[in-house]
Amino acid sequence: GNGAICVFQAEHRHEINQVWKGHAGSVTSIKAASKSHVILSGGEDGSIRLYDYRILPPPPPLTVQFQAAVTSIILGPSSDAMSFVVAFSDGTVRFIQFSREISTESPFVVKQVIKPHK
Repeated sequence: GNGAICVFQAEHRHEINQVWKGHAGSVTSIKAASKSHVILSGGEDGSIRLYDYRILPPPPPLTVQFQAAVTSIILGPSSDAMSFVVAFSDGTVRFIQFSREISTESPFVVKQVIKPHK
């Protein structure tokens, strides 16, 4: 994988509308949150990226970096991408919240880390 996300318009399914680059390696998980108009992607490079798809072309994504590859992203119960669960290749699972507060150092806040798998 080249780390790119290809965006298609519904009426032109076979025509690429935008290509968003950012991951260093394959994109391993992607989720779209319709309520907040964002796309979350995770990659084998250990990064999670948040894109606002209302703005085309999108501004650079908000990014948080981890050591292990992302294997899965699940949106929280409200499906607005303000909270999500991420599984990693090292067996850890992180509950992460996204905050739009400017006062925070990072817009991503890791609320809980568990390692149910070895």
